[in-house]
Amino acid sequence: MVGVSADRLRRFFVAVEGGDRIAKPVRALCIFAKQNLIADPPFSHLDLISCRNVLIYLPQ
Repeated sequence: MVGVSADRLRRFFVAVEGGDRIAKPVRALCIFAKQNLIADPPFSHLDLISCRNVLIYLPQ
């Protein structure tokens, strides 16, 4: 967690054995789901879609 301030660590993370975990209120704001890029999405108005295996093929 290099570069993360003590305040942010306290506000957004919970200490667990072997490291840290993102706090439940932060996780509740995110939707994690598998998507088919060819088919219509099951929901719209997304703020961010991140897929490592797709992003590597986009132009820089």
